[in-house]
Amino acid sequence: MLLLGASLSTTSLNTYRGPWHLFRQFYSDRLHLQGPIFPISTEHLALFIAYLAEQKYAASTVLTYISALSFPHRLASLPDPTKIDMIQLALRGYSKLNPSHDTRLPISLPLLEKIISACDHTQSSVYSRKMTQAMYAMAFFAALRVGEIT
Repeated sequence: MLLLGASLSTTSLNTYRGPWHLFRQFYSDRLHLQGPIFPISTEHLALFIAYLAEQKYAASTVLTYISALSFPHRLASLPDPTKIDMIQLALRGYSKLNPSHDTRLPISLPLLEKIISACDHTQSSVYSRKMTQAMYAMAFFAALRVGEIT
């Protein structure tokens, strides 16, 4: 896992550790296997997806977890078990059976005004307040995601 730290931010690294911890737990508790888990076999990955379905994980979470398990295989130039047709079909079926629903509400102009006025209470310097307010306004009117403006 040290390879991951070299190319990922701390947030990404923590996001990728969770799925590996869960897979390791699944590997020992459900499959009753010990020893190295890397590289992951296609069969074990398919069973892990079935386990996640049994635990009622959201499809978006499962896709994130599978991506996290895939990444070290690509780094090590090993065959990626997530690219096998059986796994791709299982993930596609999982997404159709357990669709993720976005519960976030869109930001309206009145809500944007409240967010911008809240900066008066959260930012101590005038410069920081104005920059933050400008960032929120620009993101709203240009329909930018956070990654596009940072």
